[in-house]
Amino acid sequence: MDIRRMAELAAEFVPLDRRRRDGDPPLGAGEQERWAELRDQLAYEFGDALPVGPIRPARHLRVPARLDARIGPQGEVVALENLSEGGVFVCCKRPLATGTRFRLEIQSSLLDEPLDVDAMVVHCREFANRDGPAGFGALFPDPGRDQRRALADLVEAELASAVGSR
Repeated sequence: MDIRRMAELAAEFVPLDRRRRDGDPPLGAGEQERWAELRDQLAYEFGDALPVGPIRPARHLRVPARLDARIGPQGEVVALENLSEGGVFVCCKRPLATGTRFRLEIQSSLLDEPLDVDAMVVHCREFANRDGPAGFGALFPDPGRDQRRALADLVEAELASAVGSR
């Protein structure tokens, strides 16, 4: 798909996604269907072929990310490979075990201060392979309202960046 077409999809997706998230006004059935189509088309273009299931039950759009973050009590610096409103893939040499809960501090020039969010590991990739780098996928089990808003804004910014870089 060409850059212009991806930008068009993203431009249509973002306002629907905001309304889906905020409920102001709520999406009608046809709009929900269109939102899902756009999400799936963009996900496909980003190489995201994960099915609905235990790894990603909410089916938020995952976008490529180029963000730094800190995890653990020592504040180990890690890179985020992708980001969604519902979770993230953390690149690191020593993945945390599935089920581990931890605090993730996401850093971005778009944020006034780092975003702290609770996360839980849902799958691990112990070694880099054709699927990607070593690391782990984590869900944000219960972000607060301000955290959800900050995550959504960050996802939108990363979407714009990803579409612009293709």
